[in-house]
Amino acid sequence: MIEKVECKSKDCTAMILPSTAERTGGICMQCKQKAERLEHEKYVLENRKVVDAIMTEYFEIIPGESIGPFKLGMTREQIEELDIRPRLDLNKERTVYPLVDIDVKEIKRGGFPNPGVHVYYDTSGTCHELEAIFLYDLSPPVFTLCGYVTNGMLGCEVNSILRSIASDVDEAWIYSPSAGIRAGKWELGIDEPIMSITVMPKEEKTSHAG
Repeated sequence: MIEKVECKSKDCTAMILPSTAERTGGICMQCKQKAERLEHEKYVLENRKVVDAIMTEYFEIIPGESIGPFKLGMTREQIEELDIRPRLDLNKERTVYPLVDIDVKEIKRGGFPNPGVHVYYDTSGTCHELEAIFLYDLSPPVFTLCGYVTNGMLGCEVNSILRSIASDVDEAWIYSPSAGIRAGKWELGIDEPIMSITVMPKEEKTSHAG
């Protein structure tokens, strides 16, 4: 039996495998993810560049429909006509409208997503998915969901909102197919703050005759 070692992080008593400790520098995966998140948030604070066009108003997130002026079903040309800057065309399938001044190479490198609106296109050039990404209370409070500012919103709070508009809420994944919305978190746990909200086409409910 392999003997586990204790996480080196202060106030953490998690026991981890030696192989994990070797990969993470002696800390558990949860502490490693937390340290990476804090490092990224520090970078964001030091390099923030608020986009005037986006900060003129809140972007209301409407499940199954839109995020601010970005609407599902719009073509790439229609979205580009909104003339919101800056705009980063990562590839044919994805365009990012960032809220902070982070070099495009940082986004392409992977790891942490860039705060802002991410627009996803299908092969015909039509928007089939939208994603609002934010960093707790560090990003400007731009997005709202059913009248509530999303920054700092907990997973359980989003579930409560979703239950008021849909009956098929998957609370573990903070997701409702019929409403066309899903939330994402930095860390596991319903009582953790969310970091993103994705808007997608609503799925029709199917009924089975008994």
